[in-house]
Amino acid sequence: MSQRRQRSLSARLAGWDETWALAIVFGLASIPWTYTFVAGLSLPLWPSFIASATFYAAGGSIEGLKRGYASNAAGIAYAAATLVIVDVFLGGGVLALNVVVGVFMFLASLHEYVPLLSFTPGGFSGTRRCSASTLRR
Repeated sequence: MSQRRQRSLSARLAGWDETWALAIVFGLASIPWTYTFVAGLSLPLWPSFIASATFYAAGGSIEGLKRGYASNAAGIAYAAATLVIVDVFLGGGVLALNVVVGVFMFLASLHEYVPLLSFTPGGFSGTRRCSASTLRR
């Protein structure tokens, strides 16, 4: 068991560390962030919180930020490319959509082999975020 996990909950809550710093930053940043998305831009807010979760899930720190956001960006690019390929080059249709999504999810599954994209779930969540607002079939 890691040394961090061995400490009691009260000891972990009492000391200032990176977790406290990130909690304060995300908590405070969420206030104007929410207002900007909801009132200012009229955009859905949930993708920004998924991106924040990706940062934590990819390990935090600058490395987690790079890996998480790069894999999210790749997933968003996959979704955008899916729409273009299906609608422009294949003439639309559910079968074409299913096949192209399958190809890009295959590619997202291989992110593990590319260090910058190696947070594989980011590719899936990025695809989901882009397609959630565009695919309404």
